[in-house]
Amino acid sequence: MKKILFLIVCFLPFVVACTQENKIKNDLTELELKDKVKSLRIINYEPIDKFGEITAGERLEGNRSYSFNEQGFILSFETFGKDGEIKTSQKIIYNEQNKKSEIRTLNIVDLGDTKINFESKSVYKYNSEGNNVEILTFARDKETAKEEYQYNLKNEKIEGRTIFFQDDGKEIFGGKEIYKYDDKGNLIEQIGYSSNGDETTRSLFVYDQKNNKVEEASYKQNTLEEKRFFKYNNENRKIEELVNLSNSKYKLVFYFQYDNNGNELSSEGVLNMNLENRILRKDSYKYIYDDKGNWTEKIIYENGIAKFITKRIIEYY
Repeated sequence: MKKILFLIVCFLPFVVACTQENKIKNDLTELELKDKVKSLRIINYEPIDKFGEITAGERLEGNRSYSFNEQGFILSFETFGKDGEIKTSQKIIYNEQNKKSEIRTLNIVDLGDTKINFESKSVYKYNSEGNNVEILTFARDKETAKEEYQYNLKNEKIEGRTIFFQDDGKEIFGGKEIYKYDDKGNLIEQIGYSSNGDETTRSLFVYDQKNNKVEEASYKQNTLEEKRFFKYNNENRKIEELVNLSNSKYKLVFYFQYDNNGNELSSEGVLNMNLENRILRKDSYKYIYDDKGNWTEKIIYENGIAKFITKRIIEYY
């Protein structure tokens, strides 16, 4: 039961409408932002209920901001606390093909009396087909890790390897992942291996005729952990997700509803025990939109009680 409740708590607040990776054209598309956005600032607030009217109260943690180039790719990303102090900062540099060439990251750790800055960067390399074949990570100007990727003739990623570097420069193999695809380019199998070659994870995927993922099975050490089944509406947005946990008589079902702008209106988690349904939690959302069709305020309700207010400040080109 604890496992089920944990899944409910972790899953529902952060559910967004599903988007296939191969449909993502730029970062604005992934963030479901309309028009040419120059910057986005997201701030969370504690809600105050004044005689049924919900207003923003004290600022909360988990705030972030983005800036974008005119092609819709992220130029910078920051996270900041309720006091406005920056906790993480990233700068992204692109090549002439609008592919990432370098990411510079600054993490600021507050120890109370003092603050420590951790700087790192990742350098991207591509082959002649434009596929990312290597990511080198540096910390304090030293190589700390390397990711290597291989592709088939269809430019589909078929293998990823991770290598770590010791202080003396010695390489340590960290493991690898193998990927398989169907004739339409959909990922149908992903297998993870440890550094000694043992299989650690395996995920299997099934798709419908519209390339929507309708089934997912997850294994660990060759043992089935869970199965998920998905249903979609005519706009290819997920409206139902069924979770079967292995070695459990319980089933979880999540239901989703959307408004005319494609934003999620509600998500409901239902626990099925011995053919009896029990609603564990229902989240619902209210939005305010700008004239571009992007929401600028979102109120999140849990079981009918306002829990969070998120405001988005959007600047356009």
